[in-house]
Amino acid sequence: MNTNDIFDRRSMQIYYINRPIYYMKISPEDKKIINTHLICWGIYISYEVILAALMKGQFSSIYYYILFYALNISLFYTHAIFVMPNFLPNVMRVWYFVFLLLLEIVIYFLLTILLSHILDLIRGKQSPVQLSWVYYVGSFYRATLFIIFGSGYYFLSTFLRRNNNEMRKAVEIERLQLRLVTLERDFLRSQINPHLFFNTLNFVKYAAKKDSALAEEAILRLSEIMSFALDKNMDAHGSLTAEVKQAENIIRLNQMRFADKLKIRLEVSIDDGQSRTLPLILLTMVENMFKHGDLNSEDNEALIEVRNEGKMISYRTKNLRGKLSSPMPSTKKGLENISSRLNSIYPVEHTFRAEITDNKFFEVYVEFPKA
Repeated sequence: MNTNDIFDRRSMQIYYINRPIYYMKISPEDKKIINTHLICWGIYISYEVILAALMKGQFSSIYYYILFYALNISLFYTHAIFVMPNFLPNVMRVWYFVFLLLLEIVIYFLLTILLSHILDLIRGKQSPVQLSWVYYVGSFYRATLFIIFGSGYYFLSTFLRRNNNEMRKAVEIERLQLRLVTLERDFLRSQINPHLFFNTLNFVKYAAKKDSALAEEAILRLSEIMSFALDKNMDAHGSLTAEVKQAENIIRLNQMRFADKLKIRLEVSIDDGQSRTLPLILLTMVENMFKHGDLNSEDNEALIEVRNEGKMISYRTKNLRGKLSSPMPSTKKGLENISSRLNSIYPVEHTFRAEITDNKFFEVYVEFPKA
């Protein structure tokens, strides 16, 4: 038997056994439940009392109502809290459940007889209670009625509790997924910034001695990229044009480092300047190309494509593969992170490919809906 099943079926029993001890610490939610029960019992008792009085032409003694409704309500909660949790698809449990069911009915009959005697004493009657078949049928009917009510209450409570638990789990999973997306985005920032930062600083240190204007431009472009990547106010989606602008800054910084000798082309086609996109996806692809690609070949120009057509956004990078002896071997963490983010946010609606073509080019293609 599953431990979770045992806990779930016993939780109602544990809940009601322990709660009265801490009545003074009762929560607003529990107060709401208790008030609901009191209102429902008040409506039900009023309905029965008035209907019975109309049928008999008179009301019964107040003691009769107090004693027998206390007994019936006790049967209702006893059955729902202590007997029904043993209603399990297990042979031994079934027999135990039947035993408890018969036991509560027998106890109910005995208490019914006892309360009838008490009522006679209160009224001053000397004659004993007449235990006729009508009396037993009436008692059995009342016992069966409140046992059915208790069973219905148990199943309804169990269903609502499980439904609430599933909803809480779904909310928690969604919260964790959003947190994961944020962490992945922060991880991407940490991957982009150090490599670009230190390479640019080395270039600025060198350029400052020969061309201060070039060094100043490099510092300004780097500060733009850093401000963009470290912006903590950036939400789950950012401006596509701003992302392209930072990609242009990265390209320009690297061209400055290599005296405009890099063979790279950026093609942008955006039909909506207000389009919003997942931040840092494009920058990661561009940065990955500069880290690991060979961008010096005259005959094999590297390509960066940005497309926004209709409801979809697509990025593509294609470059000559770098030498195996590259001082910065690929860990593929950046691309793995892109794939993970797309799977989390657009599990069905995205495309991600990273492949070697013609045995010499490395190509990455992503497509996903714009925000």
